[in-house]
Amino acid sequence: MSLPESTTAHRAIDLLLAYPEQNPFDFQPPIYNLTPREDPLESFDTPELKAAALAIAQRTAVNVVMKMHGTNPLLAATSDRNRAEAGQTPMTAYQRPPPLSEATLPETIEFIDELNQNGHRTIFVVRLNNELRVLKVYPDRTRYPNSSEPDPRESFDNEARAYAHLLHYGACAKGTVPMCFGWSRLSEAHVQAILDMPDLSDHAADLEFENGELPKVIVLEYFPKAETMSIANVTRPIADKALRALHDIHAAYVEHGDIHGRSILVLPEERVVWINFNSSRTASARKFTRSELFTELRQAWDYFYMSMIPDKRIGFTQWVG
Repeated sequence: MSLPESTTAHRAIDLLLAYPEQNPFDFQPPIYNLTPREDPLESFDTPELKAAALAIAQRTAVNVVMKMHGTNPLLAATSDRNRAEAGQTPMTAYQRPPPLSEATLPETIEFIDELNQNGHRTIFVVRLNNELRVLKVYPDRTRYPNSSEPDPRESFDNEARAYAHLLHYGACAKGTVPMCFGWSRLSEAHVQAILDMPDLSDHAADLEFENGELPKVIVLEYFPKAETMSIANVTRPIADKALRALHDIHAAYVEHGDIHGRSILVLPEERVVWINFNSSRTASARKFTRSELFTELRQAWDYFYMSMIPDKRIGFTQWVG
């Protein structure tokens, strides 16, 4: 039996005023519809119905089954008044973590593969001390004039601060984000090894640096058989894990900043891992309110349950990963 709408709203407001210290998945009784159930009408879908719904979506960009999971239970809390109250509620449990530690890279690195060839950030799979790792590379320069590329220095600072928080508050240890092994700076020999790689993408070959400063890297855990989340692999259990994992990130006082399938890895055992913290914000970097984190959680619920899963239901691929 569902809870009355007013009760659901009051519980959501209670959560907003205590988020992220209060885990929404720990509420008893559970917050209604935070983990949506299967739409009972889905069992009556026919190929003809799904084809008609797909045709409408392709023509109008509106998926007629987008509300198959009902109302977002977090929406009722996000009035201007409630957001203002949450902004005035201090995060008394917050402690600023120490900066991300500097790692020591060996003189010779085996660069095995380039990932993210179409993205802004250059990412490599490497072998370090007989372990496969990911190196996320940031040229130590400002954004090129008239470029749409995010500023590499700002992106590095964002990601380094985020991982300092994620390590300190245990999100890395929980496995909901990659384990981070620190940051470092490439040597000229490392850069040359990259430039000697076959089939190197154009943006990876662009490792220019200013004032003699070589690129910086963040050293991360590698997941060899991971796929980014898309309508091909999303399920309700995976969406539930992704939403719970986002709370783990928020509990580290990190706002992710890029709620999208490209920021979520799905592993073969259906483990879910959030990546891409170069657009993130932390409580240490600026004035930070509970409502910002809560709003991102609400937006993620919408993305999973009003976009990805409904799109999968009818085969609408416009918003794939």
